[in-house]
Amino acid sequence: MRVTLKEKHVQQQGFTLLEMAVAILIVGILAVPAISLYSLYIQDQKTTQTEGALTRSTGQLASYRSLHGRYPCPAPVNAQPGDLNYGYEDCTPNPPGIVSVTNPDNGRDILIGSIPFRELGLPESETVDGYGGRLTYAVTALLTVDTTFDARAGAIDIVDVNDDSVITPADSGHFVVISHNKNNDGAWSRGGAQIGACPAGLENENCDLDAVFRKVSLQSDFDDRVFYAVTNAMSEWQIASTAGFENDIHLRSANNFVVGLNSAVDDPTGFGTVDIRKFAGEVGLSSAGMLIESGMTESAELCRDSGGVDCFAPEVIYGVNPGEGMDCGNDYLVGVENGGPVCRSQVSFECPPGDYLVGINGDGTLKCNTLPAGGCPAATITTSCGTSRNIAAAADGNYSYAYSGTCHPAAQSNATVVSNVDAMIATGLGNSDPIATIKNDIKTYLDGVNAMPRGSTDCGPTAPTAQVRDAFRCESGSWGPHTPFNPLYTSEMAHERMAYGSSFVVNPVDTGGARPAEVGNNPYVAGMDPYNAPIIHAHDCWCREDFRIETESCGSGYSGSKFKLYKYRCPQTADINNLSNWTNIPLANGDMDCACVPGSGVNVNWKRCYEFFGVPSDGTPATKWARVSGWVDRTWNRACPLNYTYTYDKSDCACHVVTQYKPGDPCPAGFSNSFTYSGVPYTDVQNVKGHTWNCPTGDGGAVNNAAQAGSWSAWTTAFVGPACSCDPTKYISRFENCPPTESGPPNAIEYRKYMDCTKVVPDYEDNWQLHSNACTACSWQHPPGFTDKNTAGVINLDTASSCNCGDGPVSCYKPTGLADPQYRVWSSCRCLP
Repeated sequence: MRVTLKEKHVQQQGFTLLEMAVAILIVGILAVPAISLYSLYIQDQKTTQTEGALTRSTGQLASYRSLHGRYPCPAPVNAQPGDLNYGYEDCTPNPPGIVSVTNPDNGRDILIGSIPFRELGLPESETVDGYGGRLTYAVTALLTVDTTFDARAGAIDIVDVNDDSVITPADSGHFVVISHNKNNDGAWSRGGAQIGACPAGLENENCDLDAVFRKVSLQSDFDDRVFYAVTNAMSEWQIASTAGFENDIHLRSANNFVVGLNSAVDDPTGFGTVDIRKFAGEVGLSSAGMLIESGMTESAELCRDSGGVDCFAPEVIYGVNPGEGMDCGNDYLVGVENGGPVCRSQVSFECPPGDYLVGINGDGTLKCNTLPAGGCPAATITTSCGTSRNIAAAADGNYSYAYSGTCHPAAQSNATVVSNVDAMIATGLGNSDPIATIKNDIKTYLDGVNAMPRGSTDCGPTAPTAQVRDAFRCESGSWGPHTPFNPLYTSEMAHERMAYGSSFVVNPVDTGGARPAEVGNNPYVAGMDPYNAPIIHAHDCWCREDFRIETESCGSGYSGSKFKLYKYRCPQTADINNLSNWTNIPLANGDMDCACVPGSGVNVNWKRCYEFFGVPSDGTPATKWARVSGWVDRTWNRACPLNYTYTYDKSDCACHVVTQYKPGDPCPAGFSNSFTYSGVPYTDVQNVKGHTWNCPTGDGGAVNNAAQAGSWSAWTTAFVGPACSCDPTKYISRFENCPPTESGPPNAIEYRKYMDCTKVVPDYEDNWQLHSNACTACSWQHPPGFTDKNTAGVINLDTASSCNCGDGPVSCYKPTGLADPQYRVWSSCRCLP
């Protein structure tokens, strides 16, 4: 036996360099399409997320209107997870994070913000597109109030590439929902920060904060996805919006509610007072009538439809006397059989004997298992910030969290500070004080507020209130600590500091490395200057609230400066010097210095002609620039109250004839050629196809509208190349997997047939030739030592015909050859090359 094995090893050979190179080449060829497919899969997932979010958000907005008689107001675009207003509509005047603009064509206001997903009952993920941007939501303000709702009162306009309205009548849209898609231009993140600036060009309309939005086909400079709603019918039945009566349903505009009216014989006069009855005995209540009293409804019959189909008496369900109908007395009704109730004295949910209840499935059924679920019990721990906290029990592999931190709230309330700052602005402007002087006075006041004594409180034990989260993972029924070090376990886990505008990370392991909490010696200082406090972001376990005042330009079309009051809130740990980490608190007098300024001007080279006319998106911007040259200038006039009008100078736009080429019909299999046409080399093709950009006004002709911008002609044969000749280097391949007794990658064996140009009719050779073989032979190996026992279910080394090199250790044996057979049995044989 030893001699046989040795000889077999001697016969084995390694790979040659050529074989290894071919194998690597094959693996690379196979990997390329897989990588491409994966990239397409990821892109498809993002597209699916975007389309799904748009569809479900607009569907819920329509459902909300049907129930409540109005659309919801937008949610603030700059609200962050953990804010009280995060995901909720805000219908108060001029709220932060929501822009109110007026459509100059009809004088109606629209509100622009984000989807109020909590108001609509949507998960947050349904209002974020596949590229992480929030969906923009704009709605006509009149349509957010049920008492002013009029389906004809829309104020939003949707335009095409030529700025022509695509809805009838124009400026009548109810709402619009926009995904800023892959380029994220003008989009806001889930964390309340603007991802990309509002661009020039076609996409500008969807983020320039006016009443006009654009919907065109996807192209290189426009990838926004736009859904909108226009005039549609309303249900007369609405849920009441009056506080305290949210569960009431009312008729929106009907004066009378009629039941049982037969127009052929009944006089409808006064039916509003005879068909809704308070007492069953009143004259005029027919068998089909309805009695409503104290929220109860009584009917003589219940029918499947208004035609009187499948009617039955309500007594079938309720009975007349106690114990009749579907009444189970003190028992539980668990079903209906043969028109009667099925009653049980008790209702229980049980797993089969010997099984354990380990959970509940999504359909409500019990999840049972033969073993109880492993896990760790609830425990009391000390957090990174030194606070004692309780962590909840968790199953193996799951996390439990502890939240902590110290907060120093502001000494005065927002309302007090706002009132005082508004008064100082009004007084200063009334005295004609310079803006810089007013700002300095307010800053001095706020410095005093910030320096006032303040409390020191526990931020709270939940994610929205905490500064720091400690993550604990249950492993094999234990919270830890564990040896050797493992970052998944208890005390080895680094704490996580909350980042401004976002929640804690989903994966607790991703914490940026193990480190202690940066608590310092409580660096809270009573008079810390919020304008210059670079160390405030360096400590995890505490934060303080401060106020600051800033001024900024009133914006395009306005003169003067406006005041902005900010507050740095707890709990947060971001850099205090970054103003985006402060919350804007609205001021009533903040815009008092702003004044509308009439004006006019010209935007020279405002937009390239091919962009203005929407030249087809095929090709690159350079080729479209060649087809339609020139620039469009825009002249603007601004009137007050703020209203812009525009005119466009298209005199520079001209259409040009351009010809493009591409490879045409390929050479037959096994044939090839090579040539150059119009400066471009071509291989293995019989001809070259070409098409031309046709200009209706001629080459260099003026372009005044989209129809004059031209279009492509059909592809035709522009050049016939030299004949394709037989190529003996051409071949076709077929692949096979390794046989059962050998191992290797999929398609490890390649056979080829080369082109035979010596035949009368050239064709591939008749026989397949072995080109490469990446298979490796395998044999059973066993360890020393053996025992004598029965061989049922154990592999015989002498007769086993299959030996996959991937097989693990198995039991195997070899007969001893005695008259009364005994067996040498090994418990860990391996199949080795």
